[in-house]
Amino acid sequence: MKHAKQATKAQRKPAKKPRRAAATGAKRGVDPIADFYAQAIVIEREAAESYRELALQMRGMGNEAVAELFERLAGAEEKHAIGLRTRAKGIKLPRLPAGAHAWRNAGPTEVPRYELMFSGVQPHHVLLLALRAERRAKEFFTRVGARSAAPAIRKLSLDLAREEAEHVKMIERALESEPQPAVEDDFASG
Repeated sequence: MKHAKQATKAQRKPAKKPRRAAATGAKRGVDPIADFYAQAIVIEREAAESYRELALQMRGMGNEAVAELFERLAGAEEKHAIGLRTRAKGIKLPRLPAGAHAWRNAGPTEVPRYELMFSGVQPHHVLLLALRAERRAKEFFTRVGARSAAPAIRKLSLDLAREEAEHVKMIERALESEPQPAVEDDFASG
């Protein structure tokens, strides 16, 4: 009987509401600003690495103009990462493994990995892939800025979204001068 009374009391107690990480902007015990900086740095470093790989592939195909664009984008992404590290000086950042940048369920981010690229891919298609990735990055940072309760995260993410918008423009200009293949496929979608 005593156990039944305890169970009844437990059932009557209102359940504690769990803190939602997405609502607070941080995992329990993690500073949301430190977490955002760490995530953004990983995103920018991975983008720089991907653009360097693409530059090598384009150079190997003899397309110097697109290779140079990807090198400029790699440099810009690396500068973003360095700038973020500088801005985060004095903040203890969590260690994140590569690819761990699905920040607060905001969706996919920057330049996808191109391990499956094959030598016959057209530069136009590679530019379309890069354009899609930069648009996703811009949307990602815009979404984070719109959803975050922390003013510092809102400001920083919207600054990053503006920088990604500049990358979109760079790629769009390159697409204007890069011949479109005779047969278009689904690279432009997304």
